[in-house]
Amino acid sequence: MRVRTSNLLVILGASLWAGCNSTPQNSTPQVGAPTVPLLCTPGDSVACAAPSGCAGTQVCNASATFHPCTCETDAGGDASPPPSVPSAVAAAAVPLVYNVMTLAGSGVRGQSDGTGSAATFYFPTSLAVDAAGNVYVTDVNAIRKVTPAGVVTTVAGLFYESGSADGTGSTARFNDPAGVAVDAAGDVYVADKNNHRIRKMTVAGVVTTLAGSGTPAFADGTGVAASFSQPWGVAVDVDGSVYVGDTQNHRIRKVTPAGVVTTVAGSGTPAFADGTGVAASFYEPTSTALDAAGNVYVADRLNYRIRKVTPAGVVTTVAGAAIMAFADGAGAAASFNYPEGVAVASTGNIFVADTSNHRIRKVTPAGVVTTVAGSGMMAFADGAGAAASFNYPEGIAVDAAGNIYVCDRNLRIRKITSAGGGKLAVTWSAPNNAESSAITGYEAAASAAGQPTKSCTTSGALSCTITGLTSGIAYTVSVAATTTAGRGAPSATTAGTPN
Repeated sequence: MRVRTSNLLVILGASLWAGCNSTPQNSTPQVGAPTVPLLCTPGDSVACAAPSGCAGTQVCNASATFHPCTCETDAGGDASPPPSVPSAVAAAAVPLVYNVMTLAGSGVRGQSDGTGSAATFYFPTSLAVDAAGNVYVTDVNAIRKVTPAGVVTTVAGLFYESGSADGTGSTARFNDPAGVAVDAAGDVYVADKNNHRIRKMTVAGVVTTLAGSGTPAFADGTGVAASFSQPWGVAVDVDGSVYVGDTQNHRIRKVTPAGVVTTVAGSGTPAFADGTGVAASFYEPTSTALDAAGNVYVADRLNYRIRKVTPAGVVTTVAGAAIMAFADGAGAAASFNYPEGVAVASTGNIFVADTSNHRIRKVTPAGVVTTVAGSGMMAFADGAGAAASFNYPEGIAVDAAGNIYVCDRNLRIRKITSAGGGKLAVTWSAPNNAESSAITGYEAAASAAGQPTKSCTTSGALSCTITGLTSGIAYTVSVAATTTAGRGAPSATTAGTPN
């Protein structure tokens, strides 16, 4: 130890009240740390005269002041200040990898039931998935069912015979059904396009007419007193009410379980306008989908946009512009080309069958559009992301697990799974404190109300990935440095929401 006489009295005076905690703690300063710095010559040192016996020394730093004694000591036994906190912390969702495979269909036009590629489809246009993972498909004049194992059966209607008869199974008739939805009980609702009716099929296969006169016209009313004009899309809410994309009437309609039909939004003029109720306009709205809050999302086909209708009938534009094009982006910076299918996941993300772009797109609740899968070429290929190809994808649905199902004019039913969800990539800058104990690593932690805290650690790297998070939940993220004495204070927090 080297102590200058000129500083001895100051140091010894300080030793009367300077001390360390007896039990190691993370960067806990000495008891009674001085409020006025002790002037000294840089390089001088003095033993900690701690009544509690904390080992180590105080070293005079470049600012001519002694560090307070702490119980954090470096490898040489010298006391050091705690490390500063990491800065510039950022947390980003790890992008999902979407993989496209074929669930059923050979690619050859036909009407055969069977499993996987042994089954054939004639012209599948729309689909819906039930709670058990069964997929219902509109195929010419029939309703088909595809199990999670790819087993295809025909549950109602006949391919080669159109009509409007109610009945059970093959005794029922449809005329180019274009939309399908499934409620919580497993009952199926069908937009029977060229019959201009909304039909209902029970789990037992009994088909009835819920509403529609059969004449292409516009009229609110109950049952057959109401009229539609080529209804294309249907979505059913938790109360059993059906929301219809009434395509040639350019309106969004609502049908209660009792068959009472009202108009939710749309002027009836093929145009574009946001607004409330009849002040809003659509141009051939096709598919409809509902989120958990009861908002209706609409594929507004000839406006090339995705629209949102609140339960109060307020219509806004989520994404898209008045051009047929392809562009990812936010809101009006994104472009679609005849979007015909729309579905909403439990996360609130909207998935779009961007038909003439031959791609599947994703729209966040904030309107940010990205491409999930599809090369943009009119072709057939399974694969990941842009390595996959579609041929005019039309119908789209999402199950509770987030799997996506697509009706493809390749005469196949495609399934898209995702990997990489529930992860946040965290980055930060190192603390700026050269006089602290050597940093041995870092710990990044993510927390959210009602969720277990998850973390990742490094041995010095300035990034790591937190896994095991819940998709769509906003997490608070912070980073702390660690030394030989323990974990330092956490950084300022940032927010991150995993895919």
